Amino acid sequence: MQHIPNTIEDQLILKAIKEECPWESLPKRLQAVLNSKEEWHRSPKPCSGGMQYIWHSVLQYCEAVTKRKQPYDSIPNFSAADALRLTGIGRNEFIDIMNKCRSKHIPNTIEDQLILKAIKEECPWESLPKRLQAVLNSKEEWHRSALFNFVDFGNSWLTISHLFPYHLAEYVCRVMRVSPFRYYCDMIFEVMKNEQPYDSIPNFSAADALRLTGIGRNEFIDIMNKCRSKKIMWKLNKSIAKELLPIQPVDFVIEPWWGVCLVNFTLEEFKKLSEEEMATIDKVCKEEANSLILFDPEIVKGLFRRGLIYFDVPVYPDDRFKGNFFASRIVISKLVA
Repeated sequence: MQHIPNTIEDQLILKAIKEECPWESLPKRLQAVLNSKEEWHRSPKPCSGGMQYIWHSVLQYCEAVTKRKQPYDSIPNFSAADALRLTGIGRNEFIDIMNKCRSKHIPNTIEDQLILKAIKEECPWESLPKRLQAVLNSKEEWHRSALFNFVDFGNSWLTISHLFPYHLAEYVCRVMRVSPFRYYCDMIFEVMKNEQPYDSIPNFSAADALRLTGIGRNEFIDIMNKCRSKKIMWKLNKSIAKELLPIQPVDFVIEPWWGVCLVNFTLEEFKKLSEEEMATIDKVCKEEANSLILFDPEIVKGLFRRGLIYFDVPVYPDDRFKGNFFASRIVISKLVA
């Protein structure tokens, strides 16, 4: 169902989008509402030559229909024809995809149930039964599957945990280049995009997200209020929320005994390193011990903000931890028994 414009400005914006007006042709009244030329350019445009503007790209159009579980007939004729031309997805293909989505990740077989159990128990590849290793084919596929099941909010059975899979950090951070900060930003964006409440984030995940992103309940509500103040622009373009999220992790306590680990650099990232950063990276590679106390903490923090390193917290069977939960900053979202 299309969003109904509530104000005169909303109606004028819709009319301007339909008519493909450039920024210079917009009335001053609309330019004041939109704030900038860049924001107008980010707004949805027609798929082709004046066709329906609601789905300005095939990806957003498919996502809008499938996420709301709408039937194929809810797609306007011109949009359906253009999508079929670009993607090859017609009525039959649409129904087939929806059937696959409904049956996706439902553990019908013993192997599916064992994989689900292994993800819940955070099993490493080496601990998986040979039977499951044969199904998964490779260690890399297991890591991708585990991360996917943590990230994908579209799955009905994704109640395992929204906590970052730290037990897979060696592959997820180093190879896939998905940092905990990026993970939680994407998670928060998904919650905002679907207009779910802050309480839909599990409590421990909310606390870890606050530690890295600085976004708690109040910040979440503030961002959502700013998005909703855009009115129809927010209805048509959910990426507005992503632009309001932080681009770097906030400062947090890093213990001196934490390990410093490198990710797989790209050539461009390697060329941009300073001499001090190069010396630090060489030391990390050469030293058997890589505790933070051995390095300049400011250089390490700079590398961390750019996603070039990640931290490993060594924990051994004989270790014991003591902490005062109520002395910390508490994040109350949804407590799951």
